[in-house]
Amino acid sequence: MRAGNCIWNMTRLLTRRLGDLCTGAILAILLLTAQIDGGHAQTDNQAVLVLDHSGSMWAQIEGTSKIVILRDSVKAMFDEYQGKIDLGVIAHGAQKSQACDSIDTVKAIGAIDPKSDSQELEKVNPAGSAAIAGSLNAAGELFDKNGIRNIIMISDSTDDCNADPCAIATSLKQRNRTLIAHVIAFSEQDLEPLRALSCISGSTGGTFQTASNATELNTALRNAFEATQRPPQPNQIFGSENSLIPEVLLSDDPGTIVLSAVLSSGASPLSSGVIWRVYSIEIEADGSYKQLHKLNDAQTAITLPPGEYLVNAAYGQANVTKRITVWPGKRTEDTFNLQAGGLRLYATLANQPLLADNALTFNVFSEESDQFGNRRRVIANARSGVVLRLNGGTYRIVSKYGDANSVMEVDVTVESGKLTEATIDHQAGKVTFRLVERQGGEALADTIWHIYSSDGELVRKSGGAFPTHVLAAGEYSVRVEHGGREFAARFAIGVGDRQQVEVIKPQ
Repeated sequence: MRAGNCIWNMTRLLTRRLGDLCTGAILAILLLTAQIDGGHAQTDNQAVLVLDHSGSMWAQIEGTSKIVILRDSVKAMFDEYQGKIDLGVIAHGAQKSQACDSIDTVKAIGAIDPKSDSQELEKVNPAGSAAIAGSLNAAGELFDKNGIRNIIMISDSTDDCNADPCAIATSLKQRNRTLIAHVIAFSEQDLEPLRALSCISGSTGGTFQTASNATELNTALRNAFEATQRPPQPNQIFGSENSLIPEVLLSDDPGTIVLSAVLSSGASPLSSGVIWRVYSIEIEADGSYKQLHKLNDAQTAITLPPGEYLVNAAYGQANVTKRITVWPGKRTEDTFNLQAGGLRLYATLANQPLLADNALTFNVFSEESDQFGNRRRVIANARSGVVLRLNGGTYRIVSKYGDANSVMEVDVTVESGKLTEATIDHQAGKVTFRLVERQGGEALADTIWHIYSSDGELVRKSGGAFPTHVLAAGEYSVRVEHGGREFAARFAIGVGDRQQVEVIKPQ
């Protein structure tokens, strides 16, 4: 089907769905048809280059900094496309270290002047954060409201400014249905995390490419520039299976999504333990998302009205959330890669079995910390020998043995698709306290015990005739209250010790 006929059919569908569609809206669609039908592309071709200038661009590939490779590739495109396209250039991260508002317009949209534009590009250097979403939004603001527009983004990292590039790309597409974004992920090492940026190209009908060296970057950038010279296809304007379609083009027939989850790439789908939650895409007044469904089958199918949804797959503490599109009358499959593994924790005391396992707990904290240096607790009071399901990454494990100060901290890395086991050795001993009137005498009841570390910090307060505690190895003092009087003593405990501390009450 020719592009013009396809869009005319879309127009007829719009008219049926909306009833009385205004003449101006039909005229706008017919004008768009005239722009791309019969090979009559627009002459005012515009594009914006979005270039990563975050600090990581100083890293080298084959002995050359990535920023130098990037500049050389862009300069080659300046020469090749002079007179063929009006181009703008935006750089993010070039001015302020670790600042997410460092987004600079290096060149406003206009004719390419290879010499002058290359000189301007040389003036900006990597310094700060990767503001992917912010720079994408800034690029969209440079364009006119109408016409076919392209964004070409080159990045070596994902957004580290707590923003959502996917949402920005979707918003730009909604405001200008002819905007198309192309993404080039540029990194010598692990390119898998950068594939998260494919949502930008996917939701706008553009291309997603990867490059790990200068040759691949030159090829990818040339492909992206060539794409700006071709008139867009109807599915790039109105949406495809990988992008947003206008709601008015959807029928009311429900669609079905078949869901499964894997621990890592290439792994078999999980057969149990997965919990699925489906949320509305709309944000509630309190900032939350409304939960529509909860399913406990590891592999499940759910029928929903056409539209977009947020779907969360949880496997223990491991989870991932994706935006999915349900198409009218269509059955599609989606596999969620949890990138998760298992963690099993044990503990010993001086490399020997613990005296009592029920006095042992583990708290698991995330690797990231907030602005105050506090880590988020992922799992509280986990027990020894239990497999904990976690997303791949590094975690801080805090193990506490007993009710006092025997606390050990270690960092453990969980690998996707693998079971990691870790044993934490506590450097502590067990102490029982007794207040007596003579050595070896009967312990006195109604006694209050205050245990202090060598630096005077209160470690534990307890009461009774025989209080028992596990204490980290070291030197201590104890203050005892009984019958309105106070007594004091000093003691030391070594790793693995089991001892009694007997305080004699003076007559």
